[in-house]
Amino acid sequence: AAAVPPGGPPLAPPPAPPPRPPSGNEAVCGATGWLSLAGMVLYLLAFGLGMSPIPWTVNSEIYPLSVRSLCVGIATATNWTVNFVVAASFLSLEQAMGAAATFWMYGAFAAAGLVWLWFALPETANKSLEEIEKLFERRS
Repeated sequence: AAAVPPGGPPLAPPPAPPPRPPSGNEAVCGATGWLSLAGMVLYLLAFGLGMSPIPWTVNSEIYPLSVRSLCVGIATATNWTVNFVVAASFLSLEQAMGAAATFWMYGAFAAAGLVWLWFALPETANKSLEEIEKLFERRS
């Protein structure tokens, strides 16, 4: 029952607002949103099964046993620090430079790292830990 204010007619509930037409975002989030989600899931699956374990495997092989735990700890902390810097700087860079320029900048850093690794990281396949340790000894 509707409330009756003193000395007046009963208060009726307010009328329902008219349905609003789609703003365009709903349509964009429809098929394209699902396609984006599927692409991201496929990327994460492929990366997790492919390239993701490579740095951790190499990282566990290249240090001498006497300092391995310390070096792996430093490398892990460096990895997470750089991940934080990328995540913390992305929105500011995207606003300052635009999305395309930001991704090109991150891509350029990745390409420079790839070139450096190509020349600096020796092949460790089919080598014993002792042979790998000799690869990384400083030459005097």
